[in-house]
Amino acid sequence: MIPILGGRAQGRFSGTILPGGSDLQGVREDGTIELLARYALDLGEAGRLLLENTGLRRATGEGEAPYFRGRMRFEAPAGPLAWLNDALFLTSGYRDGALVQLEVFEVL
Repeated sequence: MIPILGGRAQGRFSGTILPGGSDLQGVREDGTIELLARYALDLGEAGRLLLENTGLRRATGEGEAPYFRGRMRFEAPAGPLAWLNDALFLTSGYRDGALVQLEVFEVL
């Protein structure tokens, strides 16, 4: 279990990833890592969201970036962000040391 200490979200909406989340990782025999991360995003006056990202990270060919893909699920309160509860989002990520960056895509 890896603690999520904080961070930033930028894009369609921006906010602060709050400390206190966690990233549970299971390593398969072939080295593939199964990911389950849960954390909160503070959007200031717009409110807070709970995020859950499940996915896989595995090595690829030599010199290639690892495969790092997932599904993002939002838990948003009633109001202008409630639409997030009813949409599907996929992620593509990479890791640079302790820093993890995710791109989040809404499936239309």
